[in-house]
Amino acid sequence: MAASGFTPWWMGKAGEGEEQSCPTMNRLFDLSQGRESPLPRWTKADIEAFAKEDPVHGNQVLLSRQASLIATGGAAVGGLALAAYNYRYSRSIGGAFLTLVVGAVTSWAVSEEAANIGLGLYKFSPMDANFKFIDWWAAKHPEVPAAEVTSA
Repeated sequence: MAASGFTPWWMGKAGEGEEQSCPTMNRLFDLSQGRESPLPRWTKADIEAFAKEDPVHGNQVLLSRQASLIATGGAAVGGLALAAYNYRYSRSIGGAFLTLVVGAVTSWAVSEEAANIGLGLYKFSPMDANFKFIDWWAAKHPEVPAAEVTSA
């Protein structure tokens, strides 16, 4: 939790022994807000280095990233194709825009499911693999105290 004492609504009431309402949100909050400085950006080379160190979770991270690229490509192609088809017959810019949005969302959902089945993402939890990667990345980049940052 952040040092400021701020407690988000999903963390529940601390100290009363209640079960936390959403552990995933707590985990994301700790990763994003629990540090004084944000984690540096990572590249594909960093993900490949993680895959060499942890072959199980590293390959899972690579597969989930590949699935997201497939879903993004499917959304772009489906949205543009449907919008072009709509505009060809209706000549309505507003209708073409609405069709672009609906086509992109629908194509994204279909292509994401196709990628999940095709790449076998249903066999493991991609979120756990991504959390392992972020833990590894945070361990590689420990937090530097503010006094050391200003003196450098």
